Amino acid sequence: MGGEAWPWSGGHATLVGFSAAAVLGARWISADLPAELSRSDRHCPKGIVGHTYALEPDECVVVDGMAVTAPERTAFDLGRTLPERQAWSTSTPWLTRRT
Repeated sequence: MGGEAWPWSGGHATLVGFSAAAVLGARWISADLPAELSRSDRHCPKGIVGHTYALEPDECVVVDGMAVTAPERTAFDLGRTLPERQAWSTSTPWLTRRT
């Protein structure tokens, strides 16, 4: 999911949403979902969804050389973009493993 998007971005983006969740270890992410990036320009090729989220440095981590939103920020983004029930069931399993 994020594997194709990251090289395309030239390292000038942050993986967000489902892509961030997958990189952070969520096992329930479908490979059929488009990759999600936050960058200064939302224009992206087919299969990549671009966002222009304002991200603070403490909301991002580096995993395997890729900039990714931190677990808490990832849960926040999923929570504000998915229906409530789906957001809760999506975020809870991997967030609770971290505490």
